[in-house]
Amino acid sequence: MLRRVARRGDNLGMQFSFPTLFSCFCLCAVSATAQEESDNSGDFGISFDIVAAESSSDALLPETGAFRLRSMQLHFQNERDWGEFRVTADLADGGYGSEFVLREANVWLMNLPARSALRVGRFMPTFGAWNDILPTGALWPSSDGVRRAYWGGHLVADGLEWHQLRTTPSVRLHLSFGLAAQTHGQDVDLPGNGYRLDYPMLDGFPQGEQRETAFAHVDLLQKFGSDELSLGASASFSPRAISRLDPTIGERIERDLPHILAGVDATWKSYDSSGQGHLLTGEIWIDDREFLTDTITEGDMSIGAWAAWNWRFTPESTFGVLASFWELPDQLAVSSASSHSVWLGTRLTHRQELRFFVELQDPGNGGESGSFYGFQWSFSFGKARAASAWF
Repeated sequence: MLRRVARRGDNLGMQFSFPTLFSCFCLCAVSATAQEESDNSGDFGISFDIVAAESSSDALLPETGAFRLRSMQLHFQNERDWGEFRVTADLADGGYGSEFVLREANVWLMNLPARSALRVGRFMPTFGAWNDILPTGALWPSSDGVRRAYWGGHLVADGLEWHQLRTTPSVRLHLSFGLAAQTHGQDVDLPGNGYRLDYPMLDGFPQGEQRETAFAHVDLLQKFGSDELSLGASASFSPRAISRLDPTIGERIERDLPHILAGVDATWKSYDSSGQGHLLTGEIWIDDREFLTDTITEGDMSIGAWAAWNWRFTPESTFGVLASFWELPDQLAVSSASSHSVWLGTRLTHRQELRFFVELQDPGNGGESGSFYGFQWSFSFGKARAASAWF
């Protein structure tokens, strides 16, 4: 059986592409210019997400049995007449010590013709209903297993994304299309936050790494009084997804192979004026890829789905469940996995929340099933990270 090995302190999150570094330079230049033109210095904030859990098996993810600072997120956001710019950096511990990870560094150019906008830099694309929600803002303690299996966590792109809105008093239609020089996955519950630490020969390679990726999304929001229904569809294609042979088989082989990912999502929200109510959401994804074996390239299509229900039964208290099932990609034989969780949360203050949770995991492919339980403590100071003002 393969054994996971890692080195603490490796700066894996520092491996940025040229588009990302260029966008950071642009942000610094724009920020300096803005400071000279206005007294509006922008909004800073810091958020903490602390988890302590105990596991029934050492083979389960996330790495458990310890008190860890899962995320210390620093963000800066500034709105201007022409748009906004934002940076979010994270000192996060995915189980092997803290790593610096750049979550986003981008510029929004708004007020373009035909109610459109352009986002440039490093960002989490509009891809599914929940891709751009970070751990401190999520309604559930841990991510669904589907996105972890199919694109390595939350999808992050280095490129540009075009958006357009069409609205009426009760309906909003949102379209987006993006191109990226590189995409990869980030996950606060994976060692290295999604950078491969499980095999020595793959140290530093991000999960779900792809080159020259195109992605698109459409969603329709319908309001029914105070209730809302959102339906969406997303797709991405890369001719150069990076496939690497398991190094335990022999010499490492790396090859660019095509990868298609498509899915649909639905979300229903129903809250009263006090904030009490329900949220029901779910996604279905189809993953079509080629991968390497020790001798040939194989094709594989997998399907995964997850759903969650979050009930705020008092203004300060929540109860929720999440269930996810998926077929494992990169397998010669069909193998499925699952992850289910339940949680009970309470809001200690306006900016502080405590959740107790239990999660059951079946990693599939003959792996050992198990459970873990613990608590999540989230709190923040300063300006909270908000969705783009353009929406």
